[in-house]
Amino acid sequence: MSAKDKKLIMVTIAVVLIAAVLILLDNSTFLVKRTNEFELPEDAEIVAVNKHGFIAFRMAYEAKIKVDHDDPWATVELLENSCPVQGEVIPYDNFMTTAEELFAGYKLVPAPEEESNVWIGAYTDIDDHEYVYILDSEGPEDAYLYIYYTR
Repeated sequence: MSAKDKKLIMVTIAVVLIAAVLILLDNSTFLVKRTNEFELPEDAEIVAVNKHGFIAFRMAYEAKIKVDHDDPWATVELLENSCPVQGEVIPYDNFMTTAEELFAGYKLVPAPEEESNVWIGAYTDIDDHEYVYILDSEGPEDAYLYIYYTR
């Protein structure tokens, strides 16, 4: 095996390792966990993540996370205790009148059940990363936390 072949093998191994690390960092669960200042509840399940930007440098994402329907306010308390999020509860009718305009261009859009309340919170961290959190009930067994993150 020539020195040229050895160099080619080393470069190939390095490229494969770098690609593996980038893919690991871009895993939806890891991405959501490393970009938020709060830890998701143990029973939370990431349902969908829509990512924007390059694999190693995501500029934004939208995440839909299933939370405990029996006690969704525990998620709000966790958020408020973990980061300086400012939030408020909005009635279904008020939310729906502004939802079409607010979510233009987004793929993951809350669909709260009628007559329910929606909690909306937002904050900007010290690095000017913006977070919008929306908690809603979408059925008798389904409560979701939506996270909209922008760098």
